[in-house]
Amino acid sequence: RWYELAANQNNAQAARKLGEMYARGDGGRTDSKRALELWRKAEAADDLGTVAEEIRGRLELSRQSLKETN
Repeated sequence: RWYELAANQNNAQAARKLGEMYARGDGGRTDSKRALELWRKAEAADDLGTVAEEIRGRLELSRQSLKETN
């Protein structure tokens, strides 16, 4: 909840972290669309680590998807 509130106030670190949580499904189901939205929001707020985190998150989602299909 706190990450959501901070992300809504353009806190780049909170948006990045919340995106990671949605990508992994922490606390519920995964939501890759919401994760990408949050990573883009963090990027817009000039979080330097965001691009690397987004790439890492996309790779992890791809790996999970491959595991599920095999």
